[in-house]
Amino acid sequence: MAGIQSTSLATAARYEEDTPAASGDKGTLVLGVRNDAGGSLVDANGDYAPLQFNANGELVVAGGVAPSTVPVIYNVTMTLANTEYSQALPANATRFSLQCHTNFAIRFAYETGRVAAPIAPYSLVKAGWNYYEQDIDATGRTLFFACANAAQVAEIIAWT
Repeated sequence: MAGIQSTSLATAARYEEDTPAASGDKGTLVLGVRNDAGGSLVDANGDYAPLQFNANGELVVAGGVAPSTVPVIYNVTMTLANTEYSQALPANATRFSLQCHTNFAIRFAYETGRVAAPIAPYSLVKAGWNYYEQDIDATGRTLFFACANAAQVAEIIAWT
């Protein structure tokens, strides 16, 4: 079969480690571009793009979530057993936790009408446990929850 022999290409782009590493391993160098201004380096869908690095030589990765710094604590009393209660999460919330103040389970869902009866899909925070979500955009989200035992308090901590 006619074609290009991969051995010539595979060895042509391989480099030895520098002196400090001293293991003698060989590898392929991956090039990147310092891009202090940020933004795209391509102008059309399907174009290839190099890895981008900032002024400190750090790889730029898009889509990261900013660190959460402000906690908001909600204590919602669930006066009646098997009754749905709700709490809207604050704008720009990036993480939250949910638990019962006492040792009882709490059912919760992200849509109304799922937890009082209960009707799947819903989730269960087991007695003595807590539920935790992080690195999310919870803006506009409401938690719906219920407990099989009356007079319990749902504790929600949301971070923005």
